[in-house]
Amino acid sequence: HGKAMRRVALYEPLVNRLNIQAYMPYVRKLTYELGEIWNEIGDIRASQAQGKPSKGGKKINEASLACIRYFELFLTSFLDDQLNNQDCELPECETTQKSMPSKMEEDYYRTFIMANMHIARQYTRMQCADYEEAAGRVMKAKERYEWALKAATEYEITAEHGLVKELEMCSEMSALLPGKLKELRKVYPS
Repeated sequence: HGKAMRRVALYEPLVNRLNIQAYMPYVRKLTYELGEIWNEIGDIRASQAQGKPSKGGKKINEASLACIRYFELFLTSFLDDQLNNQDCELPECETTQKSMPSKMEEDYYRTFIMANMHIARQYTRMQCADYEEAAGRVMKAKERYEWALKAATEYEITAEHGLVKELEMCSEMSALLPGKLKELRKVYPS
């Protein structure tokens, strides 16, 4: 956990200082890496809070929001109408609300799909105060999986790109998540 936080402290200032147009490959690499680091921190915090529902919820949510923010920055870098990285504050920066990038290099297919999957996972992991909040996050996760599937269709991502399992998982999760709403009704009774 300490090592991950040191990496965050090292990388975050760089992302905020780099000009996204001039250093696009570096910004993409750093924002993706920061998303992965915050995902790892969230995993650690979730395992530490296991069995203690009231403990760690805020810290898990903080890690999830940071993870989402950096993966959103990564995804935003592909949009034709790119946002300045300082302007990306949730929820205004949700790439699913934008049109699909007109083009993408094959080298980025995996990270593009995986970033969407990581964001979806964060939405389902976050602790919620009530049913409406939880249901909203489940639907955002579903949208994210569907966005990844849309990208696969748009860019004609095939088995040769090595994403068969990931895309199958996106399809399965997109189909399963609406059923989770019924389970949430039991957790958050009216």
